[in-house]
Amino acid sequence: MPVNVVMPKWGLTMKQGKITAWLVREGDTVRKGQELFEVETEKITNVVESSAGGILFQIIVPAGTVVATGTIVAIITQPGKQAERIEGIQMGEPEETAPENNPSCPGDGQAGRPRYCLHPWNWRGRKNYKSRCGAGY
Repeated sequence: MPVNVVMPKWGLTMKQGKITAWLVREGDTVRKGQELFEVETEKITNVVESSAGGILFQIIVPAGTVVATGTIVAIITQPGKQAERIEGIQMGEPEETAPENNPSCPGDGQAGRPRYCLHPWNWRGRKNYKSRCGAGY
């Protein structure tokens, strides 16, 4: 079973990262925990380790490219197994919807009245906490 290697998200504000260098080549054997590539963000430069062992079947995103978090950057397969090659970059996480367009939140939001949502738990641990829609838990 092929394993997709994705651009990690190391913080709440991280939206993208730049692959500065690949530390292994296509066709090389990798083991779980081995360093695969370096990523540069606005705040840090760090290495990404392999989440599985096998063969680095395909590098989808070349060094020097900036991609969104969650984007598939490489594929690892088991020895002797063949996977489908991916053509082009597969984009990462979908954009979050604006609170006004969130169908799971009840309320009319008309005439300047804020929309409120009844969430099962909020960040303070209150049960059935009523908060402004989009403000989170």
